[in-house]
Amino acid sequence: MAKRRIAIIMAFILLLTSVTGNAQAYAMGAYQNQSILSTDAGSYYAIKSDNSLWSWGYNGRGILGDGTTKDRTKPKKVLDNVLNVQEGSYHMAALTTNGEVWCWGSNVYATIGDGTVADRLKPKKILTGVKQVTSAGNNYTVALKKNGEVWLWGSNSRGQLGNGSYNSESRPKMVLKGVSKISQGSNHVLALKKNGELWAWGYNFSGQVGNNSKKDVLKPIKIMGKIKEIAAEHNTSLAISKTGTLYLWGSSPIRSFSEEGDILTPKKYLYKISSVTYDGYNILAIKNNGELWSIDTYHDNTPYKIMDDVIYAYRNMLITSEHELYSLDENNGLKPSKVMDNVAYISSNWYHGLIVTYYGTLWSIDGGGVKYTKTKIMSKMRVSE
Repeated sequence: MAKRRIAIIMAFILLLTSVTGNAQAYAMGAYQNQSILSTDAGSYYAIKSDNSLWSWGYNGRGILGDGTTKDRTKPKKVLDNVLNVQEGSYHMAALTTNGEVWCWGSNVYATIGDGTVADRLKPKKILTGVKQVTSAGNNYTVALKKNGEVWLWGSNSRGQLGNGSYNSESRPKMVLKGVSKISQGSNHVLALKKNGELWAWGYNFSGQVGNNSKKDVLKPIKIMGKIKEIAAEHNTSLAISKTGTLYLWGSSPIRSFSEEGDILTPKKYLYKISSVTYDGYNILAIKNNGELWSIDTYHDNTPYKIMDDVIYAYRNMLITSEHELYSLDENNGLKPSKVMDNVAYISSNWYHGLIVTYYGTLWSIDGGGVKYTKTKIMSKMRVSE
C-alpha cells in the first residue's frame, strides 16, 4: 500500500535554512509542511494557541489518536502541551513542550517504540529529554535528545536504524552522540554534529548516504564537514555549507549532474543559499537576499529566478516578507499568483493545503495552479513559538 500523506501544521519542515529573524521563524522549526493527498482520504493535525493537538479526517489504524478507528469530520483534541507533530506510515510522533515523545497509530513494525507490535489508538509516552523528533520515513522514528544523542526505533529493513544490522528495534536505541540536528529520508538518516560534521547511514541504492557507493550503510559514517544545515527527502540528501553552498546527492532530478540521475557523493549546485526545499519534483532555493530560485529540470537544467522578497517556500506555495501567500503554477513555469494576506503558516501539496493566519484562524484550501477555494476550519491557532 502506498504511504498515505498527512497534513500537519507546526512541526519541523524538510527544509535547509540559515536565515535569521522572521525568516528563521518560518523556516526553522516553527512548523512543518507536509503534503495533503486529498481532503476526504487524508488525516489532519493542528496545534492551537494553548499547545493542544487536534486531529480529524481519516483514522485508519487509529492514527488520529482519539481512541477509535472511526473517521471524523470535525477536529477533536487528542494531546496537550504539544510543540510539534510528525507523520509516519500510519503512525504519529508528537514532541511536547517538556521534551517528551508520544507515539500512536500502527505498530506492525514496532514503530511506536513501546516494546510491542500492538496498535496504539491513543498517544503513548515513549521517550523523554528530546529536542527534535521525526517519523517521516518508512515505519521508523528518529529522536534527537537535548544532550545530543540520536535514538531510533521501528523497522530496519535497509539498515536505517544505524544499529549495525538489519534487525528492527521495538524500543528506542541510541546510535550516535554529539548531534545538533537530524533529518530523515524514506530509509536513510542524516545527522549534523555540533562541530559541523555531516554523518549518514541507511538505505543507499541511489547513493543518498554520500559515500561513493550504493551499498547500504548499517552504522553512522562521516560524509563531510563545515555544514550548517541538512535535509533528507525520499532518496535524496541536501546540505548547506557554512559558506552558503548548496550540496545535493542521491536520487536527483538534475540530469546534467549524472546521466543516471544518481549522485554518489555530495555535489555543489548553488551558492549564497539560505534555505532550500525539494519534494521529489521541484527544487526551490532562497538566496541570502530573498530571491527565490528554481531549476528547469524538465529541459536544460538552468536555474532561474521566480520572485523577490521570499522568506519561505515549499512545493507550490511561498510566503513573502509581507506575509503574503502565493501559489506557483506548475503548468506555467512556476509563475506566482497571490492567494491571501496575513499568512503565518502553510501546509500544502499541489492541490490542497492548510493555512494559519496571523489572526489565529485555520483555513483549508482546495484547487490547484492559481485557483483555490478557502474554507474556515477553526480559530485560536498557534502562530508563534
